[in-house]
Amino acid sequence: MSESGNDNSSLNAGSVSPWYRTAIATAVVGAAFSLIVCLFMAANYGRSRVIDTPAELELLALRAEIPNRPDDEQLLSRIRQLDLEIRQKRARAVFRSRRGSYLLLGGVIVFLIGAKCADSLKKRLPAPPSQDDRQKVQARDATWGRWAVIAACAMLVLGVFSLMAGSRVDFADKGESPLSRYPSIEEVKRNWPSFRGPNGSGISAYTNIPTKWDGETGDGILWKTKVPLGGNNSPVVWDDRVFLAGGDANDLQVYGFDANSGRLLWTGDVTRVRPKPGEEPFEPYEATGYSTPTVATNGRQVCAIFVTGDVGCFDLTGRKLWQKSLGLPESAYGYAASLAIYQDMILIQFDQGGIDDGISELIALDGPTGKVLWRKKRPVANSWSSPVVAGIGDKFQLITCADPWVIAYDPPSGSELWRVECLAGDIAATPVCANGLTFAIEPYSKTVAIRTDGQGEVTETHIAWTNEDGGPDVCSSVTDGEVLLNMADGLLSCLKVSDGTMMWEQDLRAYFYASPSLVGEKLYLLDDKGTMLISEYKPKYKELAKCRLGEECRASPAFADGRIYIRGVESLYCIGGAKADAAKPGVPATAPYPSVEEVNSNWASFRGPGGSGISAYSNIPAKWDGETGQGILWKTKVPVGGNNSPVVWGERAFLAGGDANDLQVYCFDTTSGRLLWTGDVTRVRPKAGEDPFEPFEDTGYSTPTMVTNGRQVCAIFVTGDVGCFDFNGKKLWEKSLGLPDSAYGYASSLAIYRNTILIQFDQGGVDDGISEMIALDGPSGKVVWKQKRPVANSWSSPIVAGIGETFQLITTADPHVIAYDPADGAELWRLEGLAGDIAATPVYANGLVFAVEPYSKMVAIRADGRGDVTETHIAWTNEDGGPDVCSPVTDGEVIIHLADGLLTCLKVSDGTMLWEEDLRAYFLASPSLVGDKLYVLDEEGVMSIAEYKPKYKELAKCRLGEKCHASPAFADGRIYIRGFENLYCIGEKPRQEP
Repeated sequence: MSESGNDNSSLNAGSVSPWYRTAIATAVVGAAFSLIVCLFMAANYGRSRVIDTPAELELLALRAEIPNRPDDEQLLSRIRQLDLEIRQKRARAVFRSRRGSYLLLGGVIVFLIGAKCADSLKKRLPAPPSQDDRQKVQARDATWGRWAVIAACAMLVLGVFSLMAGSRVDFADKGESPLSRYPSIEEVKRNWPSFRGPNGSGISAYTNIPTKWDGETGDGILWKTKVPLGGNNSPVVWDDRVFLAGGDANDLQVYGFDANSGRLLWTGDVTRVRPKPGEEPFEPYEATGYSTPTVATNGRQVCAIFVTGDVGCFDLTGRKLWQKSLGLPESAYGYAASLAIYQDMILIQFDQGGIDDGISELIALDGPTGKVLWRKKRPVANSWSSPVVAGIGDKFQLITCADPWVIAYDPPSGSELWRVECLAGDIAATPVCANGLTFAIEPYSKTVAIRTDGQGEVTETHIAWTNEDGGPDVCSSVTDGEVLLNMADGLLSCLKVSDGTMMWEQDLRAYFYASPSLVGEKLYLLDDKGTMLISEYKPKYKELAKCRLGEECRASPAFADGRIYIRGVESLYCIGGAKADAAKPGVPATAPYPSVEEVNSNWASFRGPGGSGISAYSNIPAKWDGETGQGILWKTKVPVGGNNSPVVWGERAFLAGGDANDLQVYCFDTTSGRLLWTGDVTRVRPKAGEDPFEPFEDTGYSTPTMVTNGRQVCAIFVTGDVGCFDFNGKKLWEKSLGLPDSAYGYASSLAIYRNTILIQFDQGGVDDGISEMIALDGPSGKVVWKQKRPVANSWSSPIVAGIGETFQLITTADPHVIAYDPADGAELWRLEGLAGDIAATPVYANGLVFAVEPYSKMVAIRADGRGDVTETHIAWTNEDGGPDVCSPVTDGEVIIHLADGLLTCLKVSDGTMLWEEDLRAYFLASPSLVGDKLYVLDEEGVMSIAEYKPKYKELAKCRLGEKCHASPAFADGRIYIRGFENLYCIGEKPRQEP
């Protein structure tokens, strides 16, 4: 039997097919290839997980420099370059992982096919095996089976790993990003995002805080603005925005103010959930009112909660993102806990009822959507203390106080970290943290210091000390890490942080709702009458100053760079000076150009936003007299003449002037009219043998209006010389485009798109081919793009209009109306239909562009075309004449134009003439709209103010007493008018507002 078995084995071995050997080799190659691919993928995955590469560390350091060097184009260029390199590196890692996944899959398939073919090709001659042979075969098969299972599991694990590596690459970035969902820690620290600022500490990050002001005389008060509805909540500040909330029986509102001017930018309404039929109407506790909780912001959203339990969230432009009702809180004195914020989470300490009622909660909402992220029941009674998010070690803790517990949570998950049972009564003071300790207050009773490194219930182990010399009832404490300051009923006490020893007490003989604050080595205390006590507090109390606001105050102050923001019972105050960059309201220092909202709230170019001639404000003066000075805030002589119009940004007004010797840019303070600086632009002189330049008499040297984007201010002169300055008057660059070939002197004003200066440089005849559209980089003056224009010399100015979700740069000249993409200069559409000396600037409304041919016609063009739209996109043409110099103005229903004193009103929908009015005067300034009123300024300096719908009806005539050729500029409560010799501001001082 054994010989027979051996013979069969020899026969089987000798009959192995060459195809079998090929299949085995293929399977081995597939397995080896798969293993090699897996090793490479593991290495690639490891590299892709690395965060702190040298390039990324350099990028973080450069980003940190942006606030100090916002206009440094080399810095911004290096940041963009590094960011691109890092993202390309990460993208390559993703590509390698995905490609590796496919290769691994292919290798595994080859292995499986080879193994299957080998098994099929290994044919044996039939031979009855012996018992021993059968046992050996079974043992061998069992061994191979075990290895097959192990190999299959290994392949499965490697496959899962490959999918993970191929689908996930971390673009880790520890710095700030304009697109990040939430701010960096550094960004939070330099703002005042919630009640009592970062960490709820009440400590200013800035030491350059004012120490002297007087609300009654206006000394030191930058601005004062009436708040529409009352409230006890404190201001929060993010960059150049200040936020408050207010409420009454009818409305619950959130307010966004410009931090530089005090102007109310937007009001957000939060719908109040009304009582159901049969329910009693809600009556708030008198001292609490409807709006006591302070709002919170992370620079992306601003959220508010009201005494009614209604919550609303808005973006920083005032667009409502969401709102919800948590239900009317069961609170003895009215709900008053302010919001806290962690990254993009809104944190609400919603304590109500009694300890045993089980209805108190801590709720985390998603800032962008309002969805509930987590909620935790709290075994506490109703409280008025606010939660704080404190950085403790390398983690954050959300710390809360209520009767009877101090409880700390993990902000991302809501998991409870530790708790201490140590409080009783009506808890209102918010906890503060320092040196690994949390300080909690029981009113009129005690201060408890708790170590924050515990886990679970730590009442018996983690109380560092207790001071039972009383405690504040309303005001929260403040600590510098060495001492802790408490305010209770006007009695200020100072405790030693290390052991709670009382160091001193001071009776201030006043009552305080506002919590104390620290600015460097000084203590700021605001009493309920609006008097700020500024003092030293170490080693003893020593009063340094008393500053009176002149209005009662119940809210805690907010601090920013060089400023204090205080809410009185009626008004919001800003104490401090105008910043050098005050012309950048609402824009983070990192932004190279302003938001659309900021452009729309200023008067940045000829005829304001979009070249429309429409004031964003309705509170514009309607009565003044330049000869008597009535209504004239100030009048300042302009050093050198010009016909250009004022442009205004924040607290700066700009003009240009020129003569045979000088080309200059001027910056004025809008509050006082003081000339802050003069910038000289070098004029390119004629070469030897060339005729000297003589400007057209009516045009002069400086007719084009300049532009600004709040970072740079740029001017072009009749000579083709261009100059650009920052807001401090530092010249950034200048260049000459060459003397324009223009019949009456170059007069096209500049336009601006983001940080790109747009120049309509039309000259010569239609066929000369020398007209151009030029885009220059604002910070550097480099040419961004340049386009030849098939047009003759013109005096019309370009406009940048928001059309749908994009912007168009619209120009008019003989014979074309042409629209460009302002970003790259690509031509969007053109229409042939104009002739002559085109001077009026086009306007846009309701999807239509309105272009004017002087003394001939007005053409309405649909702005949604592409290419040559002459035959397809003319909506209507009115041939009852058109203005020669003045640009039209439209409110979307009617369009008004002015030619030789004849005012004409057309219907926007079809061009039908509605009325005409002979004003019997001559005009070079273009008409403007303020609400439902028309403002037209004649060359004698007389402003006619009139209704214009359904007919013309004059309401007032206001005389400046000086001739005027320039169009006016409008701001909040102000008109700026350039006369032949002077710049006038018509309006009143902000501090004179009620």
